[in-house]
Amino acid sequence: CEPYNRKNLIWVEMNARVNYPIKKILNAMVNEEIIDMTDEVTKFCVSWITLRVCDIGRRQVIDSWNNHPIPGKKRLHLFTIS
Repeated sequence: CEPYNRKNLIWVEMNARVNYPIKKILNAMVNEEIIDMTDEVTKFCVSWITLRVCDIGRRQVIDSWNNHPIPGKKRLHLFTIS
């Protein structure tokens, strides 16, 4: 197992701010029978929208990560997104 370091922190942030909240909402919608993921059209539409929502969240996390100081010897800069 790789040691806990600054490079791994981005995944903690990504999961906490993007992946887990979206997963929680989608699971709630399935459990409350708001969406039927056995229907192929619904599955496609939910996947299509979810990918775009995740992309927006990913961009926000990366922008936030890149625009705040991180204590330490070096500043870890992530991706440049156009």
